Amino acid sequence: MPLADSVAMSGTFGITPQADRHDAPSYATDLHATGRLAAVHRYSAINAARDPAFDRIVSLAADLLGVPMAMISFADEHAQHVLAAIGLQPDDHGPARALCHETVRRRGPHLVLDPQAKTGSGIVFYAAVPLMTQDGFALGALSVLDRMPRPDVSKRDLRRLEDLAALVMDLLERKRAQDDQNRDKAEIALMRDIHAVLTERLSFDATLDQILHRTLHALDAYACRVWERRGAEPFVRLVSRVCVDPIEPGHHEDAAGAYVDLCDLATAELFEPGKATMWRFTNPADQHHPRLGPAVSAGIGSLIGCSLTVSDRRFGIVLTFKGSHSGLADVAALLGRVGLAMRPILQRKLGDEQAALLSSALETTNDAVIIAEITQGQAHYHRIIYVNAAFTEQTGYLPQDVAGQPLAILNVPGADQNEIDRIKLAMQRGQEVRTLLQRRRRDGSAFWAETTLVPLLNAEGVATHRVGIMRDMTQQRAEAEELRARERRLLATTQQLETLTAQLIHTQEIAKLGTWRRLIGSDLIAWSDSVYPMFGETKGSFVPTVASIIAKIHPDDRDVLTSRLLRAGQAAVTYTITYRTVAPDGVVRTVTSDCRCECDEDGSVIAVSGIVQDITEKQHSQAMLLEAEKLRALGQLTGGIAHDFNNLLTVVSVNLEMMGDILGPNDPAEDLRAMALRAADHGAQLTSNLLAFARRQPLQPEACQINTLLAGLKGMAARSIGERHPISLHLAPTLPPCQLDRSRFESAILNLLVNSRDAMPDGGAIAVATSLQTIRANGPPTAHQLQDGDYVRVSVSDTGTGIEPALLERVFEPFFTTKPVGKGTGLGLSTVIGFVRQSGGDVDITSVSAVGTCVSLYLPAMVMPDVSAPAHRTPDKLASFPAD
Repeated sequence: MPLADSVAMSGTFGITPQADRHDAPSYATDLHATGRLAAVHRYSAINAARDPAFDRIVSLAADLLGVPMAMISFADEHAQHVLAAIGLQPDDHGPARALCHETVRRRGPHLVLDPQAKTGSGIVFYAAVPLMTQDGFALGALSVLDRMPRPDVSKRDLRRLEDLAALVMDLLERKRAQDDQNRDKAEIALMRDIHAVLTERLSFDATLDQILHRTLHALDAYACRVWERRGAEPFVRLVSRVCVDPIEPGHHEDAAGAYVDLCDLATAELFEPGKATMWRFTNPADQHHPRLGPAVSAGIGSLIGCSLTVSDRRFGIVLTFKGSHSGLADVAALLGRVGLAMRPILQRKLGDEQAALLSSALETTNDAVIIAEITQGQAHYHRIIYVNAAFTEQTGYLPQDVAGQPLAILNVPGADQNEIDRIKLAMQRGQEVRTLLQRRRRDGSAFWAETTLVPLLNAEGVATHRVGIMRDMTQQRAEAEELRARERRLLATTQQLETLTAQLIHTQEIAKLGTWRRLIGSDLIAWSDSVYPMFGETKGSFVPTVASIIAKIHPDDRDVLTSRLLRAGQAAVTYTITYRTVAPDGVVRTVTSDCRCECDEDGSVIAVSGIVQDITEKQHSQAMLLEAEKLRALGQLTGGIAHDFNNLLTVVSVNLEMMGDILGPNDPAEDLRAMALRAADHGAQLTSNLLAFARRQPLQPEACQINTLLAGLKGMAARSIGERHPISLHLAPTLPPCQLDRSRFESAILNLLVNSRDAMPDGGAIAVATSLQTIRANGPPTAHQLQDGDYVRVSVSDTGTGIEPALLERVFEPFFTTKPVGKGTGLGLSTVIGFVRQSGGDVDITSVSAVGTCVSLYLPAMVMPDVSAPAHRTPDKLASFPAD
């Protein structure tokens, strides 16, 4: 097997080399020195074409020294490359490579007579001379080898080898000169073709493709691919593909894939920072990258590439060659020069496209564009040199009408002078300015325009032109004014709605009225905030659902409400119902609610809603009003009867008195007259009580100290009631006086004490207490109907049998009594309430069966500003009978 066909070769990468002409060391050199490697590639020593002259030289070298083996080899940074060889076998490669490298390193003749002890090879003789360039770089070696010892090598033999080595270098030098000349001619022709493209009316992409086609043919390349990365984009994209023999995916899919892999690797390298050009050799045995082998199998032996920047667009250009290309570094350098020649051409084409694009954009935009030239030395004077079609549409001025005219031609007389001065100042300073002013059309009409003026600076930073962008804002301004007017109206309406809503909420709170709504199929019920107190709950602590609300309905009303609500949801039945709620604290309230159904287009019920109102106080007020009307009617009736009866009694009493003058003391009829007179007096007392209840009994009010009256009354009352019913006084100190009838007050207290005694037939204590109480309209609700002010409360409490709740509301009716027949007239409490109300107060009564009763009189207190000590006051609520 020939050595040249069996030695493994590996890829070589690098930037376009420049000759390293520094002085070489006198004895040894680095195999990887930049200058030496550049010389290897400059002389195309690695991939030089087979030449019979080199084969004859190695044969001559073998004959001169009488050995069977000889070779011409070169060493790059990766391995040894054989140009020509004779007699070597594959097992001889290792020792030959090592001996060649040593010769290159020494840069002088190298003779080994017995290397077997070191190498373990059958080669026992090796003689080599370096292949030296004119500038002193050792590229490789001319070597002779033998498996037989040769101790008789003379200096003359070595000189002959050196002559043959010089002949090798002469051949390489002439070949290099011829290659340089051919490349120069090709480069001149290529540059001429490239510059000729500038005169052709082609786009940027077409110009790039045209130049690459010509470069591909001039360099005898196989294919070309171009990638682009714009600005700071993290990815690249393919923008051009040129191929002499296009790869057909249907027939050469493997080759196409390998080709793309190879170009991808090269492009990634080209976009590295600082990379200008690159080149690469490949062969089937190359292990530098796993994706390179298939490319070589597809026939691609080498490639070159260069990077090119046009404006902010960076390109990577990769050319590939069939087989192994000689002088690849020089070809890569030529591609770099082609890139430099392409740049101004592509820059010009890109500028033309951008200018055309800008012109098209200016002509199609809806905003008026004005370009004005700034007169030298007059920063405030701008001469119009360009306007677009939108300017003509907005103003009516044709381009020829405004050419050379100042920007002030658009000013409207009477415009905002401060704004105009601000614009002029910005122009003088070379600053961008934005304004909204009225502008004048050609026909003299005015329109609102939003204008932005931007200065254009030259290389010295001086503003030479100004670009104005003007947008007609007349319609937008009118719409904005209309929108602001609508917003003002909406704000006023919103505020009015908020006020009405607040009033409605306040009204609902006063009326204890609320709304509710429930979607069919949902368990949740939405209601207004005023509904929560009707169920004794607060908004944050209670979630209104069907179940939770039903649980708060009075058990006696629960079934009726549930059935009504169910029927309304199923059959669109409306209803109005009154029911009771039970709060967590046990308070029972009466509410009324109505229900209305909401239906969809098909008539199906989708929701039920309604109004709910707390009517507890309303019912109480109605009951009290009914009671008051009943008492008033009774009062009118009893007052009339008592008045007429009193007239009759007067006649009877007068006649009985006159009969006493006629009858003597011993007359048998005297006893009858006396009994009749006593009955008349008793009737008069009854009439007085009836008039007091009817408020027709005249009072004789005077300022009285309640505590003093009670203290004086205690002794007389104790004798009348008896020892089995002791009376205790609990008097609040420093009570204000009351304006009342003393005798009627004492009669009322005695009446209450007698009632307490009768309620305790087996005996028991009676407590009389006084206190000062203040009644306020915004205070807690009370059972008595009193005006705001201070009241002296006098309460009489016993521990008797009490009164049943059903009878408690009737105790103030005339002639109603809970005592046995013959024990009471039923006028006691009615006369008490008549007297107290006639005095401006009221009466409360609380009673618990088998526990006792407490009756409280509320008498208006007189205003006493000189009272020094505060009176004892009780809370603003009804007195409750003590449990003990």
